[in-house]
Amino acid sequence: KHVHESVLRYILLLVTLHSAVQEMIESLGYRKVCAHWVPRLLTEDHKELLQRYRHEGDEFLLCNVTGDESWFHHFEPETKRQSMEWHHLNSPSKRRQRQCHQLRS
Repeated sequence: KHVHESVLRYILLLVTLHSAVQEMIESLGYRKVCAHWVPRLLTEDHKELLQRYRHEGDEFLLCNVTGDESWFHHFEPETKRQSMEWHHLNSPSKRRQRQCHQLRS
């Protein structure tokens, strides 16, 4: 019984602490927003390359040659919850990337 009460007190302390921290964060004007990368902003060419990479794996990268100074970084997808960031209420929101459309001449 004594162990059971100790566990309950510990859980109550954690819940109280979490509530206090949450209240303090909100009083400071911060909130958590999603900073997840949105793949819908990719062009059709980029989407095709991603599909090829999913299908071919690292073999696809061996055949890939670029002519600019782009860097390829190891991509490790994260969940929406993992990508959350703290932002102040007065901080500017992230600007959405605009899609380029080809001009026809």
